[in-house]
Amino acid sequence: MAARRLSIKDLATQLNVSASTVSRALAGLPNVSQATQQRVRELAGTLNFQPNSLAAGLRRGSTGVIGVIVPRLTGHFFPEVLHSIAAAASQAGLRVIICESNEDEQQEQAQLLWLLTVQVDGLLISVANAAGSTRHFDVTRQQGVPLVFFNQAIDCWRASSVVFNNCQGAYKGVGHLIAQGRTRVALFTGAQHHAVSREQRRGYAEALQEHGLFLDERLVCAGGPTLAAGRQHMLALLAGPVVPNAIFATQELVAIGAMQVLKEHGLRIPQDVALAAFTTESLAALAEPALTSLDQQGSAMGQAAVQLLLKLLADTKQVIASQCLVLNPTLLVRASSVGAVAGCGTPARPRAKPSAPAGRHKEVARMLA
Repeated sequence: MAARRLSIKDLATQLNVSASTVSRALAGLPNVSQATQQRVRELAGTLNFQPNSLAAGLRRGSTGVIGVIVPRLTGHFFPEVLHSIAAAASQAGLRVIICESNEDEQQEQAQLLWLLTVQVDGLLISVANAAGSTRHFDVTRQQGVPLVFFNQAIDCWRASSVVFNNCQGAYKGVGHLIAQGRTRVALFTGAQHHAVSREQRRGYAEALQEHGLFLDERLVCAGGPTLAAGRQHMLALLAGPVVPNAIFATQELVAIGAMQVLKEHGLRIPQDVALAAFTTESLAALAEPALTSLDQQGSAMGQAAVQLLLKLLADTKQVIASQCLVLNPTLLVRASSVGAVAGCGTPARPRAKPSAPAGRHKEVARMLA
């Protein structure tokens, strides 16, 4: 059985003083004699006593701790954001508790309530994709706990947020693929009840429309942010009536899954099928071929979210209005999207009218010898 953790009361009993005296001595307050302070510190050192800083914070009315909830800890985007949050919080003298909702609304709600019970000073939350309601966040207002959303804003909930311009990112990525002569650009995206996915689809549609291309729903695949989803989407399209010559993926692992299937089928990247995706710098550069990407600026997002929260924590009179900071995408062109289209010459150019949808016959992409 594990030994019971020492408390201030244990030290007070051994020294025959009150617990409040021990607490003041450990805090170095002036209303305790130097002799008593020395006795307390010597005993604490001998017993390797560590004061409960959380409890001390509760007595002060501030724990110096912020809570963070993310949908998942896997992949590259959220770890990059969390690393930035931890660094910015540490610089401000704050500690961080990180929770994972596993893309589940009930888990998200449970994590939120637990963080409130440990009296965090503020919250940074990236909402779960599966969250159908935001009513569970109302408790933060009732308890007066500052809250900043990141990665997406919630339209019906007025709160400060830091978001990525997903519409512009998809528009840039798809526009780049079309400029390389790709006229059948597929979209691999997330569930459409999620605001981020809807914005990405809007950017995709706007890029197609600007270049006079028809939005073919058969080229739009929605699913989870996983390698398996990317493989499933790619296999379905290769077996379907319309085979794309370009893929724009809104999740990095989905793009990698699609690349795996293309290679397994002997298709060349980018000659047969070009790819671009939202991803992080590190993963995009490691892919083979290197993946053209829209940098999601996870580091900048984490730092900006902490700075917004610090402003709210300092705003004791609650006079600061909610703010929404929007981070604009940067297109990083790499080998996965640049190259001549198999069986095609010049790149596509914008046309005045949308083209008709592809016919029912299956287009067979050129295979490697």
